[in-house]
Amino acid sequence: MIRSILITTCTALVLQNAEAQQGFVTCWGLNNEGQCDPPTGTFTQVAACNYHSLGIQEDGTIKCWGWNRDGQCDAPAGVFTEIAAGWYHSLGVREDSTLACWGWNNEGQCNAPSGAFTQVAGGLFHSLGVRTDGTIACWGSNAYGQSNAPNGVFRQVAGGYGHSVGLRQDGTITCWGLNNEGQCDAPEGIFTEVSAGDFHSIGLRKDGTIACWGLNTSGECDAPDGVFTQVAAGLRHSIGLREDGTIECWGTNTSGECDAPDGNITQIAGGNGHTVAIMNNDCDDDGVEDSLEPDANQNQVPDDCECIGDVVQNGNVGFEDILAVINTWGECSDLCPTDFIKDGTVGFAEVLYILNTWGPCSG
Repeated sequence: MIRSILITTCTALVLQNAEAQQGFVTCWGLNNEGQCDPPTGTFTQVAACNYHSLGIQEDGTIKCWGWNRDGQCDAPAGVFTEIAAGWYHSLGVREDSTLACWGWNNEGQCNAPSGAFTQVAGGLFHSLGVRTDGTIACWGSNAYGQSNAPNGVFRQVAGGYGHSVGLRQDGTITCWGLNNEGQCDAPEGIFTEVSAGDFHSIGLRKDGTIACWGLNTSGECDAPDGVFTQVAAGLRHSIGLREDGTIECWGTNTSGECDAPDGNITQIAGGNGHTVAIMNNDCDDDGVEDSLEPDANQNQVPDDCECIGDVVQNGNVGFEDILAVINTWGECSDLCPTDFIKDGTVGFAEVLYILNTWGPCSG
């Protein structure tokens, strides 16, 4: 079954072929309400916003975790093809293309319109979606004009605190609503996806580079160089997924939301002080699930996918690594890179591991 993929804070991204993106959920950053305690299992999509997270399981049903004061984690039954998260509410596109919304409805953000949709997004107190004909529907708060959707054909929308972002069919970006920090001053050019944080916006250009605009007090718009395949916005941080499955995070890191783990990440989402991602279940594509692979440092990433014996990081496990281990022999702090077994001591265990994995790195 082919699913679209959502990448969101209170925003959404549509990708194709979600089957290739499935895996287990990993979270990092603020966990005051359990928003970083994901359930086990295989997921095809994730979304996040304030203090809650949600994901679509392999069978199309939704799991939510985190803050549930307003029912934002009381997911409805049924099969869904897409999800999104607003500040205190959640949204989903059902298999029949109709919408479901749940959670706080103080401004009508959960009064979803009828009709068929391909994608949804959530802002602070407003929601928006792309109909099957490419037109946009907005509902909920319109205090800043964030629900005054423009005309035209779109393929993706995203929502922030009081602004909205739309990716037109021709790849150009249109923004509307609150523009107190320049979050609606979209750059020119051709883009493949958009995302929106609290007061900033992000776009992925056709060439894979990232453009950010809006509030930048925490560095959330200081996008790194390089080629990326996905972007996502948290409230005050931003996330990009590189071609090799590694993550770059920039912006505020007060809760560790930018301390991305190693591993083969296939999808990203950002919330308020936390980040959610899907990690591939078979990072080396050898047909064996990652949980069954050797994992010497017990970080949920198979050894073949991170080549932990390459302590000097030259792409090869060999004599240089043996020498590095010998030179740091003995008790070691948590920050010692040669203690890749993570047992607090650099010694024979590391030497044996290097000998058993001798040669060029394959992961």
